[in-house]
Amino acid sequence: MRLKFCATAAAFSLMLSQPALAYVGPGLGLGTLGAILGVIISVLLAIVGIVWYPMKRLLRRMRTKHDAPIDEQGTDSEHNPQIEEQGKDLEHDN
Repeated sequence: MRLKFCATAAAFSLMLSQPALAYVGPGLGLGTLGAILGVIISVLLAIVGIVWYPMKRLLRRMRTKHDAPIDEQGTDSEHNPQIEEQGKDLEHDN
């Protein structure tokens, strides 16, 4: 009963409606479209940024554990300042 009443009311309101004397020109339409796309793209880039930088840090940390040169004492040269200074001295000698 309610559905029939709603359908009848919708049909009458569509038949009796006046045309809206409004014009959406190319300037307003493209501006609106650009604003909507700008918001959507900025939200997507924010999500990518939030996900990408921790992943990048994790990948870099995993890569340095496997690729870091190890000195005679078994320590990473990247985390040992004495080895870093020795490497810099060798670079300046050449």
